[in-house]
Amino acid sequence: VQVINGLIRVNNQNVDKATGLKESNSYTLIPTPPDASQGIDYWSVEGLGNASLTTFTVGDGNAIITGHYAPLQTLTVTNRNNTGGTETYSIVQGHTQTLTTNSIVGNYKFNGWYEGSTRLSTSTTYTVTMGTSNKTIEARYDYYETYTVTLVNRNNNGQTTTSQVLSGDYWSSSTNEEVGDYLF
Repeated sequence: VQVINGLIRVNNQNVDKATGLKESNSYTLIPTPPDASQGIDYWSVEGLGNASLTTFTVGDGNAIITGHYAPLQTLTVTNRNNTGGTETYSIVQGHTQTLTTNSIVGNYKFNGWYEGSTRLSTSTTYTVTMGTSNKTIEARYDYYETYTVTLVNRNNNGQTTTSQVLSGDYWSSSTNEEVGDYLF
């Protein structure tokens, strides 16, 4: 389903010539904003049927689907996963974008999501709601020394195991109190 200047088209045919519109079928909605500075905010349905941001589900009668548009804002995300890279998103004002990043990358631990000098969240998953202006969000990481912990003869099996632990992190292990005729 495509709405162009108020004209609804389905499968590249005007709606009065379209066939196969059946109750409860869903069709992808393709918005046609008035210009490149606008994006779809929501669809309203007059009549029967339901619309989300991406689909229209046919009801058991006629419907008029109207696209409502709002300004697009630019979200710039820097240093996700401590790569130093930049990603940009065009997001409709009032809509959200969920960001995720790794908690540990090499010797670096995630410190938080920042907008300028303000820390917004320390969670590795953060949802940004776009306001009336562009935003730049940075994932910041702090360097920590890495230390090697070596276990020798754990569970009396004669093997050696090693683990890498970042400075300041807790590390734990366990062993059996009794292995055969041997006590820990």
